[in-house]
Amino acid sequence: MRILVIVHTVSSWGGVQEWALTLIQGLASKGHTVGVIAPTQRLIDEAKEAGARGLRSDLAESDLSECLGWVQESGWDVIVSSPMRSREVSQYLSHETGIPFVATFHGVYSDYVQSWKDEAGALVAVTGLLAKMVHQIGGVPLEQVAVIPNGVPESELARPGVSFEDKMEEGVLRIAMASRLDIDKLKQLEALDNLVTQLSDQGVERVHATIMGDGSGRGYFNSRLRELSERNSGFTYRLSGWLSLPDMLAELEHSTVSLTAGRTALHSLAVGTPVIGVGAREYVGLFVSSHVDAIADSNFGDYFTPQGFESTADLSLLLNPGSYAQLAAQGREWVRQGYTAESMIESFENLLARLV
Repeated sequence: MRILVIVHTVSSWGGVQEWALTLIQGLASKGHTVGVIAPTQRLIDEAKEAGARGLRSDLAESDLSECLGWVQESGWDVIVSSPMRSREVSQYLSHETGIPFVATFHGVYSDYVQSWKDEAGALVAVTGLLAKMVHQIGGVPLEQVAVIPNGVPESELARPGVSFEDKMEEGVLRIAMASRLDIDKLKQLEALDNLVTQLSDQGVERVHATIMGDGSGRGYFNSRLRELSERNSGFTYRLSGWLSLPDMLAELEHSTVSLTAGRTALHSLAVGTPVIGVGAREYVGLFVSSHVDAIADSNFGDYFTPQGFESTADLSLLLNPGSYAQLAAQGREWVRQGYTAESMIESFENLLARLV
């Protein structure tokens, strides 16, 4: 198949771009011809490294004629779009060329789906909760919304992992965080502040946080973190900016716990590091076997949890080598069972094949 992916978000990098890159790399590795239109040069460059074609475009109204010409010249069987502006452009290109488009949902927004649902070849949500949202707001029959979860490469599950004893060898509990540094991520700062206090109550005096990411709120994040370090003499931190995937995986693997949501949480579990979920909307606590469905459906706190949900805050599970090893093993097995990139790519292949 000849598959075009169109991506546009308000940030230069984040979970949607990483999702798109994973999709592009996976489809290209399966022998499909893949292209991408996006404003982010990093996404274009990394997609080309995987063998894809790319057009960098801001997707403004003035760019549409160039996009249309490129699409008509290249020839595609199907278009996959991220939400909002990407969907609008994909819908326009589909109308002009007859190429079917697939709209994907990655967050709690309707994207006015009720006004264009009949024009899309297919609708995809990354969790069951988002599928229900599309059904309830857009009036789309639930069976017509495909649920294709995010996934991370199986190769991450093959990494050896690092034991609790080795991670704590220097007496420092290391926390990994990764996200856009923007206003919708402030709950992660609140959760970090609370976690440092709770760890101190448990006798953990030395804590270091590495914050991987960047964004318009970097200065505010830095001031809040500096204030936290002034109140807690044993707390240190580093703002690393965006890291390459190999460097991010190494950071996650050697951290004691990650305080994060979305795809970073999946990466963390895959390499054997437990997750305390906190996203744009909720703090969902420690990822434990009794809570996996609710936490996963909320994308580790980026969306809402079911009524009556109570988070697990038993930090002793993180501080005992035996229970820590059990948490790590359970997380890896959960990813293996349904959240690998390979299963994600296969699901998209099956879906797209029905449209061409």
